[in-house]
Amino acid sequence: MVGAVAVSRSLATALIAVGALVALRTFGSCSSPPEAPSGAADAAADQGTDGDAGAPDSPADAPADHATPPWDPVWHETKPASFQVVPAGPRRAKGCGPACKVIAETDPEGTGERRPRANDDWAVFQVVPGGRVHAVHLATGTEYVVDDGKGWPEGVGAGGGPSVSKELIFYGVSTWWGGMMILRSLTTGEAKVVWSREGNGGTMTTSFSDPYLYWAHGPPELLYRFDFRNGAIRSVPDGGCIILEGASNGLATCAGEGFVDLIDFDAGTAKKLSKSAYADIAGSISPDGKTAAWIDTRDPAANGKHSTWLDPYGGEVYTKDLLTGVETRVTWDSPQKPAVKTFPRFVAGRLVWQSWAGMDGGGPQSQDLWQTASPLWHTVDGGKPVALAGSDRRFTFPQPATIGVVATLYELADGAAAQSSLVLLDWPTGAEGG
Repeated sequence: MVGAVAVSRSLATALIAVGALVALRTFGSCSSPPEAPSGAADAAADQGTDGDAGAPDSPADAPADHATPPWDPVWHETKPASFQVVPAGPRRAKGCGPACKVIAETDPEGTGERRPRANDDWAVFQVVPGGRVHAVHLATGTEYVVDDGKGWPEGVGAGGGPSVSKELIFYGVSTWWGGMMILRSLTTGEAKVVWSREGNGGTMTTSFSDPYLYWAHGPPELLYRFDFRNGAIRSVPDGGCIILEGASNGLATCAGEGFVDLIDFDAGTAKKLSKSAYADIAGSISPDGKTAAWIDTRDPAANGKHSTWLDPYGGEVYTKDLLTGVETRVTWDSPQKPAVKTFPRFVAGRLVWQSWAGMDGGGPQSQDLWQTASPLWHTVDGGKPVALAGSDRRFTFPQPATIGVVATLYELADGAAAQSSLVLLDWPTGAEGG
């Protein structure tokens, strides 16, 4: 592979827990156990929300001697969930703009990134420090603490980049002895242990596309796929996933620092997604598994310079038909005005991504720029790229649903430190490029 793929897999794996990504780690890192476990987590790790140390609403399937219980595909609870409601906190003095609704402002220290996943009913995300999984019911705007990990045997925190599909949420729980992967109903609160592991490894990210659960765990660095219809589990060696996206047909993409792999669990393979000899960034797969998208650095600037992970300079959105192998270039800023783009995501014929097109990234640029808040753009059914409504504002981690886009909005408050809120943006109407 050409040297523009800037970081080796081993180095990518070593670096991935740095900075903002630390918040995504689950097993053994939501808090650090003392030499002799006291049975209680560090209270200071859960500052910032009122009464958020509550146990899950009902006892879940607890592992015996840290073993994974036999999988039961039947859901037994029928009563409504009794998750703790997060009280409304201080609200911004102004709204978030037209066609935009603030759905959560929970942020204990004002700096913790929330990386949401969403469908038309729920947005889910992790809150740090301390490690809690939150969910917002989009129809009512009610925010809940789904799990803080402490209701599980020797549990100390929950998170691991939670994912949602239909009314089910998938996430990790960190314990004194290792950790567990949990599937839970957002309707009844019933929870099931999917998988458990002893030791100091960690779960970096999850994905969920009915009927498959996906997660990355290491060391050793493996990607897992679990079929919750029958409990069948498959794994493929690969690592360094910043973003793991799975599809309903069983395929997945693993995107790390300068690479995007297509994961075929049935064949047991992890292969470079694109035909490019240069770095690929922030790839994903459509929910049906038919199409993939990523940021490709094969297109140079006018001076011939290619962007890399360590030196963000530009990058264009590409898609690939996974049945035919045909790659399609979506954006055309290079070579005259190359712009960093990141986090392309699919839903129902729409593709949304972050882009610095037409803006000054400012100052010396490092790999942090790949995860820096920027305006949102989108296309519909492969049409012309159009700025999303409110695209003068800066967002991170856009997660499209058919009703709109859930993302984290970052704003400066009167020249002070950046403030963040989880928001829901409406899709533009047809006349506006929607």
